[in-house]
Amino acid sequence: MLVLYDNYCPKCTRFASWIRRWDWLRWVELKPLRDTSITDPCFDLSLAQKQLASLVGKWRYGYDTLCRIVLRLPILWLFLPLFFLGKVTGVGDYLYKQIAIRRTVLHCDARHCKV
Repeated sequence: MLVLYDNYCPKCTRFASWIRRWDWLRWVELKPLRDTSITDPCFDLSLAQKQLASLVGKWRYGYDTLCRIVLRLPILWLFLPLFFLGKVTGVGDYLYKQIAIRRTVLHCDARHCKV
């Protein structure tokens, strides 16, 4: 599974490093969104810049990607019922979007960082 995370977002970068640490089976391939060029016509770059994006046959974004990650990390399987419940009720999508809206995006070059 390919997951694209926003490498201009400190929270997203920390989350990606956490996934790398706990993905013992190497079922999740993480790539920084801003350093990767995707030529797939089904890929929505503007949505991917706002939410996690994943590819397993079809592009998914946001909470769907989070659910896919939980399915691939055995240490998180205990939380599958909670994520399923969040998906069925729509609470998971709502909470994910609230967190995504409030995230900070930094773009740093050699001299300074822009928010």
